[in-house]
Amino acid sequence: MLLDKTVAVNVNGLNPMLAVNAAGRQVTVAVSDDFEVKAINPPILRRINVAEEVAKLLDFPLAVQGVPKSFEEFVDWVSAILGKGESFPIDVGSHCKTCTYYVDPEQVRKDKQSGWAQCMQERTGAPAAMRRADTVFGLHRASAKAIGTLLNQGTLALDALPESALGEGNESPDAITFDQRRQLQVAEAHGEVGAPVVLGEPLRTAMGEWRWPLHFIDFETSRPALPYHRGRTPYDQILFQFSHHVLERDGRLAHRSQCLMATPGVPPSVHVVRALKDALSVDTGTVVHWWTHEATVLKDIRRQIEVDGADDAEALIEFIDSLVGTDEMTGRLADLGMLVSRTVFYPGTAGGSSIKKVLPAALRHSEALRHHYAAAVYGTDVMPSLNFKDWQWVRENDGGILDPYALLDPLFVDPALQAAVDDAESLENGEVASFVANGGAAIIAYDQLQRTSLPEAERNRIGQELLRYCELDTLAMVMIYQSLTGHGLGSRR
Repeated sequence: MLLDKTVAVNVNGLNPMLAVNAAGRQVTVAVSDDFEVKAINPPILRRINVAEEVAKLLDFPLAVQGVPKSFEEFVDWVSAILGKGESFPIDVGSHCKTCTYYVDPEQVRKDKQSGWAQCMQERTGAPAAMRRADTVFGLHRASAKAIGTLLNQGTLALDALPESALGEGNESPDAITFDQRRQLQVAEAHGEVGAPVVLGEPLRTAMGEWRWPLHFIDFETSRPALPYHRGRTPYDQILFQFSHHVLERDGRLAHRSQCLMATPGVPPSVHVVRALKDALSVDTGTVVHWWTHEATVLKDIRRQIEVDGADDAEALIEFIDSLVGTDEMTGRLADLGMLVSRTVFYPGTAGGSSIKKVLPAALRHSEALRHHYAAAVYGTDVMPSLNFKDWQWVRENDGGILDPYALLDPLFVDPALQAAVDDAESLENGEVASFVANGGAAIIAYDQLQRTSLPEAERNRIGQELLRYCELDTLAMVMIYQSLTGHGLGSRR
């Protein structure tokens, strides 16, 4: 039984009727008294005959330690090992890059062990008390074949890898290629890269086309399997929040506007787009975002508006087109995340360009940026904010700079849930599911806010934290831009 993504549900509030609740590792589904499966008409589940696929799986031989086994033979082999209480022979390979039994060395304790480290120790014969990012598994977008080759050579740690091991690879004067990024990672591990590597000319050329003032925006969205609202299909896009900073040519910065629409049962997307239109229509400045998420969401909402209609549908579609562009005109959007990925290598980011990795790196390597945000001037007349007052973003701890995201209160009261979300969001764009890349914490928070049983005090708390998190996302873009250009860092106005 699979969800039919072509069927629009005729029931409002379907998703909260089947509420998923997690208490530690125990997950339950609470079915509302209002839920009636027969009321969903037409049905959104489609029966698919998979007999042919199952037969292929049963007949297809599985390669276990290089020996082919049928499915039944595989089950018997597993059962025999388990019956003896023995451990399975380890199979170290490229799949270990995403092993879910990994724990950072500094987080290991008696009741929280790293199965990944144990496998690496058994494979190499030496303790693997190192971060996975500091091993060959941390090489940016390395192929399974490349990782396997390095492992077969007996190499695990990047600092033990000869700089010549990766070869010359592809090079480009206009972009840092994946090959070059991996080579820089190895050079960093050998202590030869201590500062950001920046391709200044292509970076200046791209930014030179931007128009003032610069608008920095970030969206929070959800694509629920079960729709929250009548008329929506499974996995339909929901835009429920944005944040918006404005950076002027003279260096003045302000958190200008925001919108969070999470009223239970009320579709938010069109409302949020209207608010975004009001915020961005005051001028024709460039609209900066991080990676492709915002452009994708706007295109999805445009299609919804075309189908559903609205009194101002024509104006909303024209506004969205002005941002994402058409065949006839270039849009206002500028992807800072993709630009940074092409032109900048930050030490300490495992070669990646996730904003949650790049922001701390930018602060570590830019003294001017640290000085600018070290005083409690954010949320004052100098740098107006809608959610912070007299706030200091740069704070030291044990000789280092605290990650600005660590200064915010957690979104969730359940520490296990918050820890799971934090771990997921530390992964890299382009390598993970959209749930992670587009803000897993916000998706869960929106789900909580759709529950009518949520106490009002908790609803207000989650809403306020969502606003603060989203504001930091757009401020992070501003900070990274300033660290690369120096714009607005000379003096405070």
